Amino acid sequence: MRRALLLSFMTAMASVFFGCSIDRTLTLATAGVQPYVSQPGSPAPSWQVFTVDSNQGSNVIGIVTGPDGNLWIGDSPGSIARVTPSGSVTLFPLPNPFSYPLSLCRGPSDTIWFTENGTGYIGKITMSGQITEYTANPLPSSRTDFITRGKDGNFWFSETNVNYPNGVIGRIRPSGRFLSYLVSPSAVAGPGITTGPDGNVWFVELNAGKIGKVTPQGQFTEFGGTGSEVEEIAPGPDGNLWFTVADGHVGKSTVDGSITVYSIPGSNLGLGPITDGPDKHLWVGAVDANELIRIDTAGNFNIFAIPFSGMPQPYGITTGPDRNVWFTVNGYRVGVYIRLRMTVTPSSLTFSSIGQMQTISVKETHYHGSWTATSDPSVVSVSQSGSDTFTVTAVGTGSTTIDILDSDHNDFTVPVVVQ
Repeated sequence: MRRALLLSFMTAMASVFFGCSIDRTLTLATAGVQPYVSQPGSPAPSWQVFTVDSNQGSNVIGIVTGPDGNLWIGDSPGSIARVTPSGSVTLFPLPNPFSYPLSLCRGPSDTIWFTENGTGYIGKITMSGQITEYTANPLPSSRTDFITRGKDGNFWFSETNVNYPNGVIGRIRPSGRFLSYLVSPSAVAGPGITTGPDGNVWFVELNAGKIGKVTPQGQFTEFGGTGSEVEEIAPGPDGNLWFTVADGHVGKSTVDGSITVYSIPGSNLGLGPITDGPDKHLWVGAVDANELIRIDTAGNFNIFAIPFSGMPQPYGITTGPDRNVWFTVNGYRVGVYIRLRMTVTPSSLTFSSIGQMQTISVKETHYHGSWTATSDPSVVSVSQSGSDTFTVTAVGTGSTTIDILDSDHNDFTVPVVVQ
């Protein structure tokens, strides 16, 4: 199980604070359970899978898209992997062969930052593979878990420690200077952590079944609970925070802490990683069920069985540079869910005069629905002239785009210039 794997990296969670005072404000919100209404079946998806590291004992978990257009993955026990969209892999060994890199996020100046669960360090790697490590744990026996870059420009990370009963949240500057530890007021903080749209850092309280947020000034607020272990948390396309619950629920919370919990059929899904997808949906890894789950912001969902051999448990998930859904697979592989491909012809438009008209055509494999097109009406007008065609008329000089969208939130952007 995913939790068992993570716990093999992490020690008992701790509670301690250094460096600032905390306003221990506690706010509770009742979580109401609402059933999902399943959408009609989607077209059959296509998949790819690549081997990241064939060495015995390797295991990949954290994954993020880098500024270079590649995927960056924590490859335990001791390296960072770079994977191109075509599947070409480069491994960058860490100084400690048992660092156990766990969580990754993007940093400034074309860098990827990551936690080392085995050493307690925070690391960064450039796009060329240069690695720098920072000591992030003045506490003995500490383990850095998940990491996010805050709106304040600092990196916030969850950490566990054998000497304390609760978890802690740390901060470190991009320069590598450690700032302080903050402590959740009453329950286990971590490991899941993310930056919210409100500028605060949000985290899960694993064993308490709650979520929480902390301001850059160190004030904590808790919300919940769900009655079961909360696993990971991510911002959604709707301005809310979305989180997974191990017993088969997905929750969303407004930035004010109003929580709705949705139930997914099946009691042992082992829901874990969650990300804001490329299609205005949330994508979730169902670890114990070997599935991916796509959820819209109204609570409708689709379930996709991962067709790989073995036990393809999805431990990490992200939107790739190719706008497909990439996920790490139990052991040494990375998988790709390939979304429907939309093409528009021509892919760009140039008008030489006002009043000129052109037609664009839309095609999408395996899709049988309709499309909508929007643009700046002061530059062009767009009207549907057929089931898969739009007539575009130049209205005023300038530049704009036409955004084509299907009912599944796949999209295509057509640049337009009116001279």
